[in-house]
Amino acid sequence: MSAVLSSLTQQHSKAISQKLNAQASISALQEKISRLQVAHEKLSTELNVLRSTSQKIRTLKVVDHQWKGTKRNSFDHHYSDYKQSVSQYVMRTEDRQEQLKEEIQSAQQSLYSFERTLAMLNSQISSLNDQIKQVRRES
Repeated sequence: MSAVLSSLTQQHSKAISQKLNAQASISALQEKISRLQVAHEKLSTELNVLRSTSQKIRTLKVVDHQWKGTKRNSFDHHYSDYKQSVSQYVMRTEDRQEQLKEEIQSAQQSLYSFERTLAMLNSQISSLNDQIKQVRRES
């Protein structure tokens, strides 16, 4: 085997190996994106329920004549803490939803990069195949 043919064959083997790695990365990223999208959709649904519940908690009306003395003050204090806790939970959940969205976008960018790499490798493999055929014909 000539040095040129040997070099082309090595380049071809390396490109095939890189292609397999790129395909594995693409598959893993597609699965990751799918899982993240399902999680994002579920969280969105739950967040809508949570916001509705939070709104009901914020707008609770207490009838004044049903309370006596310190019970009202104690209730107001505890209920205020409860409303604040629920509001913070809603904000943390919204933050997590945004993080999921960012993770999806990042994974999609990586996926596009690997897809471009795969297309380039396919082109390179095709070119190397043509070059190998040409060298073999000339030998």
